[in-house]
Amino acid sequence: MKKTSWRGVLLGAASALPFVASVASAQSTTAATPASAQNAPTSDIATEPQSTSVPPATDIKSADVAAAQGQPADASPETKDIVVTGSRLSNLNAPTPVTTIGAGTIATQAPVAITDVLARIPGFRPSYGAIGASRYAVTQFGVQGLPDLRGLGITRTLVLVDGQRFVGGNYQGLPDTNSIPVELVQRIDVVTGGASAAYGSDAVAGVVNIVQRNKLEGIQGRVQTGVTDYGDNGEFVASLAGGHSFMDGRVNFTAGFDYSHADGIGNGIYARPWTANEGALVPTGNQATFLTNAETANATPFGIINGPTALRGTAFDANGNPYPFAYGTLYNNNSVMVGSTANFGKPAQAQFQLANPFERIVGQGRLSADLGSDINVWVQGNYSHSSTQASVTPNQYTALIIRNDNPFLPASIRTRMAAAGVTSITLGRSLEDFGDTFSVNKIETYRFAGGISGKIFGDWAWDAYVEHGQTTQDYLFHTKYDARVREAAFAVRDANGNIVCGDPAQNPNLNATTRAQLAFGGGVTGCVPFNPFGATNNTATVGAYINGTPTAVIKYRQTAGAVNLRGSPFSLWAGPISVAVGGEFRKDYLSSAADALSTQAAYILANQANYVGRNTVVEGYGELGVPIARGDSWFLKAIDLNGAVRYTHYRVSGNVTTWKAGATYDMNDSLRFRFTRSRDIRAPTLYELFGNSAQTLTVLTNRFNGNSDFVPNVAQGNQNLTPEVAQTLTAGAVFHPTFLRGFRASVDYYDIKVDKVIVAVTPQDTVNGCFFGNLDYCSRITFGTSNASGLDLVRSLTTNLSSFKTRGLDFMAGYDHDMPFGLPGHFGITALATHTMKLELVTPPGTPGGVATTIDYAGTGGQGSVVTGVGGLPKWSGNLSLDYALGGFSATTQVTAFTSMRYDPTLFEPGDAGYATATPAQKISQNRFAGQAYVNLTLRYNVLQGDDARRFEVFTVINNLLDNDPPPFATIAFSNRTNLYNSIGRSYRVGVAFKF
Repeated sequence: MKKTSWRGVLLGAASALPFVASVASAQSTTAATPASAQNAPTSDIATEPQSTSVPPATDIKSADVAAAQGQPADASPETKDIVVTGSRLSNLNAPTPVTTIGAGTIATQAPVAITDVLARIPGFRPSYGAIGASRYAVTQFGVQGLPDLRGLGITRTLVLVDGQRFVGGNYQGLPDTNSIPVELVQRIDVVTGGASAAYGSDAVAGVVNIVQRNKLEGIQGRVQTGVTDYGDNGEFVASLAGGHSFMDGRVNFTAGFDYSHADGIGNGIYARPWTANEGALVPTGNQATFLTNAETANATPFGIINGPTALRGTAFDANGNPYPFAYGTLYNNNSVMVGSTANFGKPAQAQFQLANPFERIVGQGRLSADLGSDINVWVQGNYSHSSTQASVTPNQYTALIIRNDNPFLPASIRTRMAAAGVTSITLGRSLEDFGDTFSVNKIETYRFAGGISGKIFGDWAWDAYVEHGQTTQDYLFHTKYDARVREAAFAVRDANGNIVCGDPAQNPNLNATTRAQLAFGGGVTGCVPFNPFGATNNTATVGAYINGTPTAVIKYRQTAGAVNLRGSPFSLWAGPISVAVGGEFRKDYLSSAADALSTQAAYILANQANYVGRNTVVEGYGELGVPIARGDSWFLKAIDLNGAVRYTHYRVSGNVTTWKAGATYDMNDSLRFRFTRSRDIRAPTLYELFGNSAQTLTVLTNRFNGNSDFVPNVAQGNQNLTPEVAQTLTAGAVFHPTFLRGFRASVDYYDIKVDKVIVAVTPQDTVNGCFFGNLDYCSRITFGTSNASGLDLVRSLTTNLSSFKTRGLDFMAGYDHDMPFGLPGHFGITALATHTMKLELVTPPGTPGGVATTIDYAGTGGQGSVVTGVGGLPKWSGNLSLDYALGGFSATTQVTAFTSMRYDPTLFEPGDAGYATATPAQKISQNRFAGQAYVNLTLRYNVLQGDDARRFEVFTVINNLLDNDPPPFATIAFSNRTNLYNSIGRSYRVGVAFKF
């Protein structure tokens, strides 16, 4: 596979930067000038660059370290008091672990969106980016940034913007981090512990708080382009931000804008050498096996006879002429083969993409004013639009029944049927000649907010805000009408000899459900006969009849507001106590309007449903910080206690109380210990409460009579759900030695247990639960005589059922200093690591007197729990940044790494202790995949060095510098968003950044 000349162009640009740097070095300040005066620190604690020619390259650190160096971990944009993310108090030694990703780190990566930044932080699972979502064409999340901390699911990490709620960007009501212009981001605070007492629902795994630059002067931005080593997935990004103050600085307008698009990577997942021969994971007798060069064996683009035996293996060319099909070695009920390319080189996953094409437009404007007397007001508007297209395998049928009187049947086949004494054949046929199967997902969000803040009673600070926003999602999927395909394939001749569609009542491909769908959709009178033999014999009218586009317009609307007051009412022996109180409210609304045929499950894929739901939330909280001791000895500098409680009323889910208790112990100026214990919650989303799916048919077994059949079933929300409840413990230490300037380190232990986990119960589990005496499950079943099973309808509801437990360790260490031995420049090193010790999902016993099932997803990267959203994480993951700055030149080498992962924690591979005694369903040819370490390089040069007010910088970023290939079969195994492997190869970005 030939690589494009783009590689040489961009590598040439990258190579030019060190040459420019050498010139800059020759022109730099003499050795008599301290290096620290020459260069910006490469790892800066400050939230903004301080007298720097380039932004700090690496500024990932903890809020405690920031406080230790005299830098505020947070400063309210309109007031002077310091508020640390994770607490509502001002000037608090917060006990909750907080990791800060500063503007320098963000700039170093030249990200397309915030998703790219969080993806490199240990402990996060990949989000629904254009690459992470590439195998999720049916999903309705598009290319959204939905953080998933600890692998506990996207619904258990709370996203805030400037400490405030942001309208949800999807049907689950989750904010999209990619809705924020990147150049407006001052930093990202990640609270790696429960914080429901401070912020409310969803803060189970932690909080992602995007802190913005809300008062800019001048203009700054970044324009870049990028491409992979193979010349595809071309991207363009423009991120701009600017502001200006009026009326002697009392009024300011600040705005930001992002535009980005990417071309995606076509040619399926086989567009790279390391995936070119990867086929599929299929049962192969005694185990499941990852196969190479696998092709579909029971459906071809022009038709293949799968039965009866006498005619099986007869395929048809594009003109409908029969020929013997050259099977390879067959697997999985003869559906997949290897050792043959007879199916036109059509591997099982050819249409899936390594990266989806997308477009993203984001804008924000904010007007703020100082009214005097410490009163500040602001209004803000946000807009975002994203669109993406994703393909899947073409629709196909493997058992269309074709009778011997079908007028399209080749005469030679009819003769063979007569000789064999059969009156029908079963045909396998893919339908790609009638158009690709793909989704188009467009999401548009707007939000308006306004607030006021000020001081009262001297040093008491107060603030209030209100926001209203709405997301509208237009979802469209190009597929086929199932019943119309079946109807059109039943061709006969009428009394006049014309080829027409046969009587649906006599059509062997239809059943009662599909016949009803035809009547509902008007298919009986408009049918166009379909010739399944070949591709050149069908007119465009056939495609127009059988092609279908299920659609849905999904709207999520939120109105929210809050009032907060914080201050110090009095002082104790060790100093002033801190108090914060406040109240919040939210009104959320969700609706889905689907096309009529979707509601009847008329399409082969992606049928949509109608639903509507709303909820109202009212909350009140209080938080207290109490200094217990102060000293100046080596073993006691300060002891502080912190506690918070929040009471929440949900109109649908009832009342719930959350709380937090914590403490910090500063042994001296170098060492701090911290501890928190909290009760946190995740309230059910509107979709979990009110959502609905289109009715489908699933083979179910009635445990009461043992009979099985296709049974209508529908998945529904459950308004009786209660919030998930988590018990969280964190304990750690922060080391910032006074004797080693520039060094900082921290280690934190976390332990989270979540009960009443909301799961989507399957239809069969619903039937089983009823059989074992669960009357609630029985109420969801309609028993009758419409089919052999005795089950007329099964409604599967979301239920508070499971629990999970996770624990682990977070590490951070960094060191910044001038180069040793009198060498010019400044260097920095920062390391982050997460050790996931346990990530267990516990499911109650399926039978009375049984035992609970426990599955540990720690060290797993493939098969997470679909019903709970809990997914795997490597045992160890880390990020190491090495930085160097000299004059206007800076270089950052970043290494992201993770240890080996299992595909499925319930399976055994050869060599495992349990492999010999495992059943075939528990065996797999390869269950472990090697870890990886990816090296990314950033080179930057500021042309306007020495000018603190202005910056014009050229940069290049090379991701996956060493061009690491993923392990064999990793792209197939980790096909969803849990894929930590780089599946696209080395890629480049070049651009300019400026500030004037």
